[in-house]
Amino acid sequence: MFVIKNSKKLFLVAILFIIFCKKEYIGFSEPTFIYDSYPLNPPEEKADLYFSSVPYKNFLELASDYQPLLNHLNQTLSIKILYKPIDQYYKVYDLLKNQKIDIALIDPYYYRKHKNEFDLEILAELVYTNTSSNYFYLVNRNDQFINYLGDIKKNISILTISFDNPYSFVGYQFPNEFLQRNELNLKRFKNVNYSGNFESTVQGILSGNFDLGFVDALTYEKYKATAIGLKVLYRSEPLEHYVLVIRKNLNETLKRKIRNSLLELSIKNDQQKSILQSIHKDLIGFR
Repeated sequence: MFVIKNSKKLFLVAILFIIFCKKEYIGFSEPTFIYDSYPLNPPEEKADLYFSSVPYKNFLELASDYQPLLNHLNQTLSIKILYKPIDQYYKVYDLLKNQKIDIALIDPYYYRKHKNEFDLEILAELVYTNTSSNYFYLVNRNDQFINYLGDIKKNISILTISFDNPYSFVGYQFPNEFLQRNELNLKRFKNVNYSGNFESTVQGILSGNFDLGFVDALTYEKYKATAIGLKVLYRSEPLEHYVLVIRKNLNETLKRKIRNSLLELSIKNDQQKSILQSIHKDLIGFR
C-alpha cells in the first residue's frame, strides 16, 4: 500500500515537473512555427527552386507579397519556384548554407561577410523611388516625453527598447554599435526586446509596449503618418537595402534567365507594376 501511494505521488510529481519544464522551454525557446508545414508549401511539394526572405516584416505577409513575382517567373521561365516562409533570420541563413533555399532576400552586410562560406552571389538589387538608401531609425511615439538622446540617458533604467532580431545588421548590430558609442549600454535598460521584425517593433511602440525601437527606412515610411505618429530620435548614415542572392552552383543559364526576367520588370507595364508593388509600394524595379 505504501509503495502504491508513493508511486502515485511520484507519478504526479513527474507529470507536474514535465509541464513546468515545457512551460519554461516554450518561454525561452525560439518560436515554434515549423516553416515546412506552412499550407502554401507543404513539405511533400517538390519544386525546381526554393525562394525565401529574412523576416523584416511578418513572414506570412512576405509569402503573400512575393507570390505574384514567383508566379511571373514560373510562367515566364516554365519552371517551378516555391516560396518557403521562414520566421527567423538564422533559419534563412541556415537553409541557405545547407542549400535548402536557392534564392533569398537577405541583409547585404551579412551577404558580404558569409558569401564565400555560403557559396552565394548577388542575383539582383531592389530599386525604390523615395528611399534609394536604407537607414535605421531610432523612434518612439510622438506623445512620449523622450525627445533627445540625453532624455534616454537620464531615464534609461525605466525604458524598454526593441530590436527586430539579433542576426540583423540594420535592425540590431549597427543600432547596438550606435548605442555603445553614445554610452547607452543595453544592460542599463529596464528591458530589451527582440520583436522578430520591424513592423512588430513599430506596433509595440504605438501600442505602448515598448518605449523605443529601431526600424528600417521602408518601415518608417510606412508608419510615420499613423494617427499617433512616430518621433525620430536618430537617423543613421545611408545604408544599403536588402539584396536578392542566389546559390553560385546553380546552372549558369538558369541564373541568367532569372536575372534577366527580374531586370525586365518595369512600372511602365501595369501588370508588372502590380507585381513590384505587391512587394512594396515604392519598388520600381531591379538592377
